[in-house]
Amino acid sequence: MGTHVKQHCERCGVDRPFNIFLEYGYWGVFHLFNSVTDRQCKLLCYYCKKGWNLDRSNSEIEAMSKAIPFMDRRGIPVFIGMSIVILALYLLLGVDTPRGATEARDAEKANKAVEYLINGDVQNARLLLKEVVANAPEEYIYQHDVRDTRYIKFWDKEELDHYVTWQRDHGDTRAIIWRPSAYPPAYYYLGFISVKEQQYSEAIALLDAGLRLEPTNPKFLFEKAVAYTLLGDYQRALSLYDQVQEVGPHVSPADKAQALRSKAIILVEMGDLDAGEALLNESLAYDPDSSVAANELAVIEGLRAGAQLGSLTFRETRTKTK
Repeated sequence: MGTHVKQHCERCGVDRPFNIFLEYGYWGVFHLFNSVTDRQCKLLCYYCKKGWNLDRSNSEIEAMSKAIPFMDRRGIPVFIGMSIVILALYLLLGVDTPRGATEARDAEKANKAVEYLINGDVQNARLLLKEVVANAPEEYIYQHDVRDTRYIKFWDKEELDHYVTWQRDHGDTRAIIWRPSAYPPAYYYLGFISVKEQQYSEAIALLDAGLRLEPTNPKFLFEKAVAYTLLGDYQRALSLYDQVQEVGPHVSPADKAQALRSKAIILVEMGDLDAGEALLNESLAYDPDSSVAANELAVIEGLRAGAQLGSLTFRETRTKTK
């Protein structure tokens, strides 16, 4: 802080210039964003740096503190301000957080796994999907709103198109920003693979895990119902289809039609032709061009005419009813 006085230094044994120093302590984040914790004025020998403490008023100490590097004095407020700006950018502009960027990469893996499944490569599909679900968070944010914008995750463009159309038809004019979805679909396709391999208990556990992340998606209910049907638990399968009630933002007309058709097929296999027929006719209001519904109605007519049971079973139609 400059030369204060020239006087005798006991340690050096001769007269030395003595300077006023401001000694301070600090703590911080990453050794960059710091905050001063204590300050003490000292009169120290210029050469040996030994001396004694000085009594100074708070105003004098504050004035001398301006010599402390800025990031040691004001680093913590800078850090807090930067954090607020980053959070505001994420909320207002939809900038991806590290978690969002991770899910975007995992969504690409999930999509690649689906390609493997389509090509019959179940082994590589399972490996990729397991990598994805290993990153699934315990608390999953499926959607959030910022002012007049909703950020929401969809599996594909078909889901997005239905959601946007439904919102507009019901007077909701907020902007929709599509975010990639990785973890719910990964659990779903792992469950799908387990059903295919007749590992029904494992499949149900995987589908339940996905349903906890995205409870509004009927795909989990459909695949769980398939598992219970193949286990012979028709009543539980029917109750799952019953949960897909009205068309809404997350339930498309195609979803509603699938629930009705699938329930009808179970009822036909149980011998309740009238109830099955009624559900199939109801499903045509949502999906008029369904060949599955038309074929099943023809089967019912044949059964009434005394033909042998020829209904398409779940084992034969689980991919066709979707």
